Amino acid sequence: MMFLKNLTQRIFLLKVRNSLPNRFGHALNAKLENKYALHIFMAIIIFSFAYASAEIGVSRFSPDSWAYLELSKTVFNGDFYKFNTLRSYFSSEYSASFPLGYPVAIAITSLLIGSNPMIAVAINIVAAIATGYVLFFICRQIKLPALACFSIISALLFYRYYIDEIFSGRAIPVAIFLYAVSFYFFIRRRPVISGVFLGLSVLVRFDFLVYALLFQTAALMVTRWQPRQNFLLLFGFVIGIFPWIFFSFTHFGKIWISDNSWVAISALPAFVLDYPAAPIISAFQKPIMWLMRVISNVPPLLRSIIRGSLNIPLLILFFAYVIANWLRFGKENRNKFLLLFAIISLSTIPYLLTGYFDYRYYSLPFISLSMALVYLTYKTNNEVIFGVDCFGLSLISLIFASVLGIFFLSKDISTANTRFEDVKSEAAQIRSLHYCHQQNSMNTYIFARGDLAAKYGALTGMRAAMLPSNLDRMTLEEKNAYYDRMKPYVFVENISGDGKCITQ
Repeated sequence: MMFLKNLTQRIFLLKVRNSLPNRFGHALNAKLENKYALHIFMAIIIFSFAYASAEIGVSRFSPDSWAYLELSKTVFNGDFYKFNTLRSYFSSEYSASFPLGYPVAIAITSLLIGSNPMIAVAINIVAAIATGYVLFFICRQIKLPALACFSIISALLFYRYYIDEIFSGRAIPVAIFLYAVSFYFFIRRRPVISGVFLGLSVLVRFDFLVYALLFQTAALMVTRWQPRQNFLLLFGFVIGIFPWIFFSFTHFGKIWISDNSWVAISALPAFVLDYPAAPIISAFQKPIMWLMRVISNVPPLLRSIIRGSLNIPLLILFFAYVIANWLRFGKENRNKFLLLFAIISLSTIPYLLTGYFDYRYYSLPFISLSMALVYLTYKTNNEVIFGVDCFGLSLISLIFASVLGIFFLSKDISTANTRFEDVKSEAAQIRSLHYCHQQNSMNTYIFARGDLAAKYGALTGMRAAMLPSNLDRMTLEEKNAYYDRMKPYVFVENISGDGKCITQ
């Protein structure tokens, strides 16, 4: 019986090794081990992203994109972080909407090569490519084969909503790059440098504060570092975030300011662009009501995470692989993975508290979980699922990620081409409106369209405002109070560019 069992296993393993995905996976891995393979791959990505950015232009820009550009113009003009477009009514003079890292990066780049909205996209492309290299170095440091490294890089760079961040000129690609550099120095046992880059990632995105704190928690629980090394990691982190601490304290009198903080403690559903920017009922007044609101956010958060993860084939395939082979991984490996899974899951706390469920927010948790899954499978027995081994799964993941990346890039280019005339016409209309506004620059132009308000304010530097997101829910008294606060103002329902100025 033992002979028959061993013979069956050998026949099965031989069949597995000879299956097409596995054979091609091993063959491709051998090719990718070449020292020039990564450079060739990255050159293709650079060319693809550069071409796409030239075609897409600013058509993908959102209000956040324009807000970053507007704030970047204040870095060297003597009014640091003093905005001219009201988007959040949390503050009326200095911005608490975004940490200063990304606007400063745009400002420095603009100082070197000239001002242009597309600088943000260029920075993101550079950050994406640099992140790809850092991920490769991390994978090699933890001794993963080349094919696994390429599949992980592709999982991030071809993630639909990461691509959208790149061409929208927003901050997530830079934040992820800094976080990845921090992790690289962490595994190289350079705690101070790791901590500094960890802090810098928070200086680019507020939600990375939770990622950074969980990172340090994991370091305490998983590594065998001496207390001194963990202290050095924390010390470096404080150095990294210190610029925002200094700004917060000097301008707002608080150690850490963020205009989303009041949304997180609101016992009722709220949004950062509501007016007034304060909870009607806070968690301190009615903690049970607040807890129920947070719990009610769990189902939509889970739905959002599941739908977003469907855009990362690597994550789906290796998650299925791990589940199918769970008992074969050994107790120690299972416990480590469960700990990492719990920590990564906790990183969604900011979205649970605020009720924001945008797929782009999950870029870092998804790629972190993907890397943990790939590491677990490659570092244990090479078990199989449906006749496909780790190399076969990596190959399939790489193919699907590339196909999805090409599809979404093509779709974005096609959409941008259809909007070319609209974007061109809008630019002419903004110039016409700007001319009118200069005749009475004390007015605040309140736009019915929030995206137009952000674009107008960033391009012209004139006083502009978005309507509160809760305007339809406000009472007549509350609306009157809002408009009284905004005086003198002009309401802009639409722009025509016909040369006629709006007078009221």
